[in-house]
Amino acid sequence: MEFEFTVNMTCGHCVNAVNEALEGNGKISNIDINLDEKTVKGFIANNDISTDEIKKIIEDIGFDVT
Repeated sequence: MEFEFTVNMTCGHCVNAVNEALEGNGKISNIDINLDEKTVKGFIANNDISTDEIKKIIEDIGFDVT
């Protein structure tokens, strides 16, 4: 299952923080973060994690997610 969120990122450090948080989960693949469009996309294999859980991971490191 694919997902996409808009995240209030403002710089490269933001992109790195979001990427590290999602990669650290281990259940998300093909992570694509676009700073200009402020989007975070990825793929969930086998429905191992919900989009709400992904949203919470990003919010827990200090970003607003829509």
